[in-house]
Amino acid sequence: MEIIHIDDSRHDAQLLKLAFEEIGADIVYTHLADSVQALAHFQSPDSEFNPYGQVIIIDKYMPNVDGIALIKKIKESERTRHLPLIV
Repeated sequence: MEIIHIDDSRHDAQLLKLAFEEIGADIVYTHLADSVQALAHFQSPDSEFNPYGQVIIIDKYMPNVDGIALIKKIKESERTRHLPLIV
């Protein structure tokens, strides 16, 4: 399973990654620092984005596009609308 964590806080990202490692989760962990970077990751045909077997964890409060607006954009896309999201 791949977990994509979208959060502007490096500290929170490190804590989450350590928590998953601590429980021995078999995951690929990707940290994206902001919503603009996340949208580029999901929408780029050149990205290695695999829309299956993924969970997206989103920080609600981020600069530029907040987590709620990002969720709306993710759900609008045919490519990503089926992905499970955690805010």
